[in-house]
Amino acid sequence: MTQLKKKHPDWFADDLQQIFQLLKNREIEPVISATLPLSKVIDAHTLLEAYLTN
Repeated sequence: MTQLKKKHPDWFADDLQQIFQLLKNREIEPVISATLPLSKVIDAHTLLEAYLTN
């Protein structure tokens, strides 16, 4: 995905613009399952990795 983003940054810019518009219009609402202080960055990555692999 990172390589694709480097090759076609405009694709991602368009996607981000659409996502922000949906957020602005309240058509989507992000779900935040946890907030952690920066000192817990390792725990945050562990949670993210667990979510991505489940």
